[in-house]
Amino acid sequence: MNDDNNDFPGWVDRKPIEAAARMLESPVDSLERRTDGIIDGTIRPIRTPWPHFDDIKAAMPGTLNVVCGDPGSAKSFLVLQLMAFAQHHGKDDGEGVPVALLELECSRDWHLHRYLAQLSGNANATNIDWIAKHGDEMTALIGQHRQALDRLGRDMTVTDGKLWNQHDIMEWAKASLKRGVKLLAIDPITAMQPSQRPWEDDQYLITGLRRLVEEHHAAAWLVTHPKKGRRNEVSMEVLAGGAAISRFTDVVLWLERKEKPETHIVEGNVVWTHSGSRAKEHRHDRMVRVLRVLKCRDGTAAGRKLSVELDIERLTITSNGWIIRIEKDDDTDNEAKENGF
Repeated sequence: MNDDNNDFPGWVDRKPIEAAARMLESPVDSLERRTDGIIDGTIRPIRTPWPHFDDIKAAMPGTLNVVCGDPGSAKSFLVLQLMAFAQHHGKDDGEGVPVALLELECSRDWHLHRYLAQLSGNANATNIDWIAKHGDEMTALIGQHRQALDRLGRDMTVTDGKLWNQHDIMEWAKASLKRGVKLLAIDPITAMQPSQRPWEDDQYLITGLRRLVEEHHAAAWLVTHPKKGRRNEVSMEVLAGGAAISRFTDVVLWLERKEKPETHIVEGNVVWTHSGSRAKEHRHDRMVRVLRVLKCRDGTAAGRKLSVELDIERLTITSNGWIIRIEKDDDTDNEAKENGF
């Protein structure tokens, strides 16, 4: 008895036959097969919470995407928000896609506290002192968001203090993609256990992940840090993880924290005045961020800066627009007051 496709009997293992057929196909056959997948929707980019990422072409099928930043820049909040959004709304029709998140630092509970803050809009969900004094409210928050917490928690792998090397990470990625995952995230890859030849570890991991995501039409996000000793330099040359991170990935973003308030003049949102039109000024508090696009192979935003901010109540990232100009705010008066003058 034949199966629904009527190509092979139901008892025949079709995978070796299909693999052999692909070896014999011409380059155009392969191109047509990929094109058919794009047309029928089985190969598609994954939606993000930020419309401006359309210009970056982040999370395209078969791509590796990197976000770097100093400690405290909120890059882990960005990736957590991205993964949760994709899990619920990653497709064009608003449906979710299967995701897998590998956390190489901290416990599952610690990360779920952060996710609860994003779900509830209450950053106190990460504050142990507040939780101790507001037990009923915290219990209610968990009950309200239990389903979403459980869903992401089950798709999250934590190492529980064990050091993972590149082979461990590759096996995790293979198993995840084999079960249908379309978006991977590893946070941070700098916590990977190095060998005596770390540059080879990095190349093995990056090239291996690329082969896997291309084969499964999936995408991956990698979180990294700047190299130690770097002095406020923002470039692909100072990414921790070696040359493979910059050479063999598709998108490289740098999330930059600003210590002082500044004004971002962003494109779009035109405000008309008597003298004509000008770009709208988007003023920020001290949680301002600049997302620099160091590399995007398929997008049009390479070299540009995106104005973003961290909502300190929700612990989520909001994008405001592409920056035309940055003006430093004069906070001399505030500094004088803080110092008693």
